[in-house]
Amino acid sequence: YALPFYGLRRPVMIDLVIKYNEKIASKYRSLRRDGDRFVSELYLPDFLGRGPVWLWIVAAPLYDHDGRVVGAIEGIRDISNVKQAEETLRESEERYRNLFERTTDAILVVRPEGEIIDGNPAALELLGATRDQVLNSDVIQFYWNPLDRKQFCREMDREGFVHGFSWSIRRKDGSKRLGEINSVAWKDSEGKLIAYLSM
Repeated sequence: YALPFYGLRRPVMIDLVIKYNEKIASKYRSLRRDGDRFVSELYLPDFLGRGPVWLWIVAAPLYDHDGRVVGAIEGIRDISNVKQAEETLRESEERYRNLFERTTDAILVVRPEGEIIDGNPAALELLGATRDQVLNSDVIQFYWNPLDRKQFCREMDREGFVHGFSWSIRRKDGSKRLGEINSVAWKDSEGKLIAYLSM
């Protein structure tokens, strides 16, 4: 029964349900137990002559009326599209992170209440602060004039973005810098509003 899937006769995951075997288990990626079932993913470079695929596999025992294992059943689903989407997302996140970390523009990611949730090296340098001093802190500490923040928030609420906003920056050592903010807001995966500040 393995021949159509693998092009050769070999034990398959359903056999693990009847009797666990390390050699069989080693052929499956991320094999895990889920109650009395085995669940895994499997990459095949060529599946039924149609090229590479990712399969999601679950194998479970079949019981008789007395609760004895009398057989097993295996379900297989093609998850190649899911894997491709995950890879595309990973590559996109990697490109974003490279741009975020390497740009000379100072960038802070801030929640509406003012909590800083990310900052790139250029922002840390501009603020004269370490990552630990910036992350999870309130952005208000870096405003020389608190009224600037109120005005900034009013513009963000009204337009959903801010362009060319003048900002007097209070660095961590208490010195003053003049800056300009360009900002746009969006919702994260939890539906929480985020402001992306480029300075």
